[in-house]
Amino acid sequence: APLTAPPLARPPLIPAPTFPRGGLLSPQELVNALSIPSEDFQPIAAFQVSLKGLQFLKTLPNSLFEEVNSFVYVPQAPHYDTELLESRFDGETFVLRSRSGYVRASKVTEAEESSYVTSPSLPVSLRTRWGKPLTNNNAKAGQVGVKDINAPPPPKGQQQSLSLSYVTNLLGEWIPIGANNIVALNERLGSFDRCQGGMFTNLTDKNPTDTNFKVPVGLTGIRIIDFDQVHFVNFEADIRLPEDDSVVQIEHFALHMNRDGTVFYGMKMESIEDVIDVGLSVDALCRVVIDAIEDSSKIMDHLMTSYQRSAMNVVFMGDADSRSKFTVVIADDIMPKKPAKAYMDRGPCENEMKQIIGNILLAEDIGELDVLIIGVDGILMAGPSAVAFEPLVLFYVALACRENFVRSFFQRIFVLIDTTNKIRLLMEQYYIDPRNLERIRMAVTETARDIIYLEEIVSFLEESVKELSPPQMPEDSKSQRLQAVLNVEEAAANVRLRIRDLNKLVEGAANQIANLQDAVNKIDAKMLEREFRLVQANTKVLVNASAANERASAALSVMNIVLAGNFAFDIVDRVGGTSLNMAPPQWCMDFIITPLLLPSGMWFAVNMAWMAVLCYVLVRLMRNLENKASGPIKMYARLNKKLKSEDGLLTFLATKVTAGTTTVTNAQGSMKEVEWREEDPEKWLGATPYIEMVVDDRYWFLISVTITIDSKTTSCSEEDLVNIFLQDLVFSEAMDRREAFGDEVQAGEIERALAISKMQGAAGTSGQKTSMLNWLRGGARARAQNNSVPLAGPPAVGMGMGMGMGKTI
Repeated sequence: APLTAPPLARPPLIPAPTFPRGGLLSPQELVNALSIPSEDFQPIAAFQVSLKGLQFLKTLPNSLFEEVNSFVYVPQAPHYDTELLESRFDGETFVLRSRSGYVRASKVTEAEESSYVTSPSLPVSLRTRWGKPLTNNNAKAGQVGVKDINAPPPPKGQQQSLSLSYVTNLLGEWIPIGANNIVALNERLGSFDRCQGGMFTNLTDKNPTDTNFKVPVGLTGIRIIDFDQVHFVNFEADIRLPEDDSVVQIEHFALHMNRDGTVFYGMKMESIEDVIDVGLSVDALCRVVIDAIEDSSKIMDHLMTSYQRSAMNVVFMGDADSRSKFTVVIADDIMPKKPAKAYMDRGPCENEMKQIIGNILLAEDIGELDVLIIGVDGILMAGPSAVAFEPLVLFYVALACRENFVRSFFQRIFVLIDTTNKIRLLMEQYYIDPRNLERIRMAVTETARDIIYLEEIVSFLEESVKELSPPQMPEDSKSQRLQAVLNVEEAAANVRLRIRDLNKLVEGAANQIANLQDAVNKIDAKMLEREFRLVQANTKVLVNASAANERASAALSVMNIVLAGNFAFDIVDRVGGTSLNMAPPQWCMDFIITPLLLPSGMWFAVNMAWMAVLCYVLVRLMRNLENKASGPIKMYARLNKKLKSEDGLLTFLATKVTAGTTTVTNAQGSMKEVEWREEDPEKWLGATPYIEMVVDDRYWFLISVTITIDSKTTSCSEEDLVNIFLQDLVFSEAMDRREAFGDEVQAGEIERALAISKMQGAAGTSGQKTSMLNWLRGGARARAQNNSVPLAGPPAVGMGMGMGMGKTI
């Protein structure tokens, strides 16, 4: 129902982006707060209106309820119970939707665009005496425009509470950088060249021979200020991103990159909207700082190596472009002027500063005119002596940058440990889904890769804090006061302690990954053992079946002989017609009965001899039929040879009567398989083979050839078959002779070798013939000894069993 009256039932928990340090609602017990972690161990705060808060709502005027209803319900909602808006995140934007189907994108996270002009700025302690002067854009401050005097005043609650004068903004972060990275960056920026700097991008030129290179709009101009070959480099970055016509943004800042990983982005605020130098609104400055944080990440992405980008994405879980930076705001004056504690009013002043430096930790006065306010994500210094405190502030910022990185690193380790626990749970269920084992291997591989990056990053962190030491400050009271407030020595000790603790956590995670890898190997061994057992069982079945088949074949052979004997006896019985119950004719008496039947034992010997002759003839006949059926052999040769031209291949195929063509196209290439039967038995030394050729017609490579031929009717060896095929391609201008046979085979030698093989086959010496390749090798070896020519090996030839009992190699 609309909020004209508060409901009595307890509303559900509503997630909020941050947990408040303290406010007006929670201390008065009008709101219940609950802190919960997300799956990636990010803290989430949930709020619930308490019973006391529900009673308090009854005292508010209806105008406030109407304003809330217009925000949380569909515009002009007819039914409030179905038109309440709920927020969802679709991976890119937050979407507001109702149960009735109303959907719109939320604009809560969109920052308002504002016009501004900045100049590059770096603290003097980061510069060298011989460096170039920084660019000054003060003359361009008037390009932003003048505020419209007829424009309505800002709504109530958006009036500015704080303003700063002569503002310098400094952003800091820590990135894994070494001395070699600084040297490589100096070379890439052209620090040693006469023409330094220029436009930069992280895109790769994949076609370096082309004369054009297209890049999206929005490059970064680089100008070298000063550098040291190994230790640091200072340069200016001019951001040239497209903006709306109504917005003028001259975003120009300086960068300092040190070999210890510290990176500073500095800019001087010349103007924001219609305000120049003096009286810059903190609320408006927040929009400029947000732009600078986003654009500085884009610049650094162009300058980092692929290894550094991968390492940062590992730590920030693929969201390195949105990483936070430590913000330093230095101003000559702050208005209204108050004691430092007065700015922590839990009201407009504190809220405006929290937009830039996060939740405020403390606020202290440094002397009578200087104010220092420290937040979770930055610090604000205002006063005439703020510039003099820059060395100590920079040291504190360097520590804060490492602490921010350590905080993200610490969360990443716990995400990694949670991933290992999920992998371990998946290992316990690897047998449920056959794809689980592949998922486990992939997850272990990715986690091991992340561990390698984390171990190297920890080593960079340890090296970066070894040489950190606080700068020497004057002995005046303000400097002593600032040192006491910042307490940089204790902060440095805390950072070193946290880094040592990270090293222990990374070692523990690495040990867990090693255990997981051992467990995966054991699972693989168990699965392999299971497969071996199945193969062994199947092999045992096949062996038993083969033995049974052999026994049946032997029995069949015996039965054939027995049946052949019966057949022989039947033939003898029917000679002379004695089996027809009739008197034998006279010729039978004279030639069979009298000389063979009447003598004792003679007829039995004749029958046995006749049976033996007939059985022998039958066995030889069966063996002859088996030999005819087992003649063909199938040879496969993987060649991987470059074809000379497409026209030559077409000429070669035009002489063949193809039996079929198959084409398979994928990202790696286009494979075409062509089949045909040869028609010239003389060329193939007695037989016509069936050939299957595989060609990559995208890159024009001969991948492989399969030749099936009758080994009984040809005198070719296996090498001869391949070389006859290659010779045919050479004659058709489809392949170069050197590509086919190598440099050691000269013109005419292939033909002479084929002639020798043909004569050996015609002479009946095929069983003792010398292969053509061996003949060529002999001549080539002799030439190689004289000319020191390296010998090329033969093509990869594999023989597969054809029908029956074919040859195998």
